[in-house]
Amino acid sequence: MDKKKKKSWKRIDLGEKIAAWIEHNWAFIIVVVLIFFFYIGYGFSTQNDLIEIENLKKELVQIRYRALNTTSDLSAKSKPSYIEDIINSGELGLEINSEPPFVLSE
Repeated sequence: MDKKKKKSWKRIDLGEKIAAWIEHNWAFIIVVVLIFFFYIGYGFSTQNDLIEIENLKKELVQIRYRALNTTSDLSAKSKPSYIEDIINSGELGLEINSEPPFVLSE
């Protein structure tokens, strides 16, 4: 029985020491907890920023492919052979000039 009483007195003594330490260093503990919360918040913010950057990179690649496709379509539609086919079809009511061009002034 004496052993149990000694342990309990040690626990009470240890608890008092911890309570005294906390009471003495409460400002330090609050600062450490605040720094910890800011560290976690910064980590989450950084992770969200990285996810957003990856999404924007994917969107940029898609936009580049669309621009390349549009440029390719535009260059194909502006080829002389394509324009000549449209004129020959008669949809526009235009004719190809059969006379050679001549210089107005020399």
